[in-house]
Amino acid sequence: MLEGLQNEEKDVEIKLLKKGTDVSVKRLCETRWTARVDTVSSLLANYKSVYAALTKIENVNTSETRTNASGYRRYLIDPECIIALLVVKFVLSILKPLTLFLQKTDCNMVDAFEESKILLELLQQLPLLQSNIGELIYFSNFWDHVISEMQHRFPDEVKNQMLEYYLIPKNVGKLTPELIEPLSKHFWT
Repeated sequence: MLEGLQNEEKDVEIKLLKKGTDVSVKRLCETRWTARVDTVSSLLANYKSVYAALTKIENVNTSETRTNASGYRRYLIDPECIIALLVVKFVLSILKPLTLFLQKTDCNMVDAFEESKILLELLQQLPLLQSNIGELIYFSNFWDHVISEMQHRFPDEVKNQMLEYYLIPKNVGKLTPELIEPLSKHFWT
């Protein structure tokens, strides 16, 4: 899409879209949710520059590239897109600390499970997007999906199984009297 703009290297808006520059918008990662919040945050922080770059590309490049840039530019000014970006940033920002915690090599699954339950409770209590007015229905469905996924990935039924973390030899020293009782009930009943 950036063909025809080689002479625009000093142009910050164009550099923003070029891969590997120090000012580029972060790329969306297919597998890392933490990278997605960074991508959306980067896009929102550089919104005006991205819009300006797409406008320049639309005015300079070939027909296919012009069409693509025009489509992206129109999408960026669509109120639904702006609201979606803000909602996604908000939700993923809430989930990012738990995601990072779960990626640790020494992740304590019991603590992670408890953190997920606190986070789920927080998500369920937020009144944001609970309205059925106009376009908010669509985003309410997204919100409900996030809550449903949290409930599916951290069901109450596996809470006791998470205690097995303390039976790993290197973690036995972390056992407390409060943990021994639920562990013994789980394994010996």
